[in-house]
Amino acid sequence: MKKIKTKNRNMNKGFSLIELLLVLSILAILSAVVVTQFSGQKQKSKVIAAKTQLSELDTAIAIFENQNDAPPSEDQGLDALYNRPAEDLENWTRLLKKPIENDPWGSPYVYRQPGEDDNPYDLYSIGPDKIDGTEDDVTN
Repeated sequence: MKKIKTKNRNMNKGFSLIELLLVLSILAILSAVVVTQFSGQKQKSKVIAAKTQLSELDTAIAIFENQNDAPPSEDQGLDALYNRPAEDLENWTRLLKKPIENDPWGSPYVYRQPGEDDNPYDLYSIGPDKIDGTEDDVTN
């Protein structure tokens, strides 16, 4: 009799197929939720990075304007904040530590001078969809 009980005990030690499928299903659902949450955070961090870069550029443009009595022309562009423009500007100084990089989505920042709505200039990123004038454009 003792042998039969030992034999039955050994047969019940493993997991059934249904139990394994249930655990795998729960893990799949949890991983889907986690991935969804983190993908949203990644997008938010890129928007924050773009706003930070725009703020830095905006500050440099304000200093450029203060030194040279006007913001960089559209022909000079944002490059005038790092490289001396072809025009001889008596008070020009390098205002950025490194050349201007593209926005977090790989597109160049848009700089227009003069800007719309009586602004001296417009400065923004076209955002993740890379289409100018859509809702996801990032402005300072």
